[in-house]
Order: sequence, then structure tokens, then C-alpha cells
Amino acid sequence: ELQTEIDELKANKPTEYKRWRSENDGVYYYMDDCGKCDSAYEGYGSIDDYRYNTGNYFKTEKEAEQHKAYLLALQTIKDDAEGFVPDWEDKDEEKWFTYYDHEYKVPGTDKNSLIQFPGMIYFQTEKKLRHSLITHEAEWLTVLGVEQ
Repeated sequence: ELQTEIDELKANKPTEYKRWRSENDGVYYYMDDCGKCDSAYEGYGSIDDYRYNTGNYFKTEKEAEQHKAYLLALQTIKDDAEGFVPDWEDKDEEKWFTYYDHEYKVPGTDKNSLIQFPGMIYFQTEKKLRHSLITHEAEWLTVLGVEQ
């Protein structure tokens, strides 16, 4: 009975996710050093590997442009945070962050002192965070992945 269950689980094993990469001599898109979208033929060389491994490698020009918009928006928000680096050893220090409430279709703010979320941009004060949300609303929506 147990063996039957094991066999069923093995048979229904989910397929492994594999990020898209072009076939040899196929075209992919990337952002060049001047912020322009360019294309290249895949040759599995070191530059192709570098672009792929760093996430600067796209199936379409549109995807490359969206990634550029994301990076620009992310840097704008990081600049708004004024280089704040939370001190996770200080349990009394407030660390302000943003989330998106999909029910009410608005960004919200919250704080914590001990729980660190991956990829989160923290602000020293709620006032600075709210100012950023107002002045750079479009950038926040881009970084949060919310359709505008």
C-alpha cells in the first residue's frame, strides 16, 4: 500500500522550472551599458552566460524594457530611503516598509523591529516612506509588480 502511494507521488512529480534561454544562434535581448535595448545571437560564450546569470537576458524586447523600468524605479525608491540600513540587533529601532493591499488596491505601510523580509526596502521613518509613496507612486507600483 505504501509502495503504491510512493509510486503515485513519483509519477505525479511536478516538472522542474527552467528559466528560458535561447537555443544556439537564437536571438535574445538585453540592456546595454547605455540603457538601450539590444539583441544578440546566443553562442553560449562568457558574455551570454554573464547576461543570463545576472538576469539581463530576455526573450522579447518588451521584457527587456520592463526590466529596465523596474531597475530605474527600484533605484529611485532606494534613493528615497536615503541609504538607511536597518540595525537588526536594535530591537527598538523602527524599520518602515511598504506592501500592496490587493483587496483595496492601495499600498500600505507598516513597521517592525525584528523580522527581516527578503528584498524589502526599509525606511527610517514613516514620514519619509509616505513621502516616497506620494512622490514616486508609479515607481512603487512598478517595483511592487502592480499593473498601473
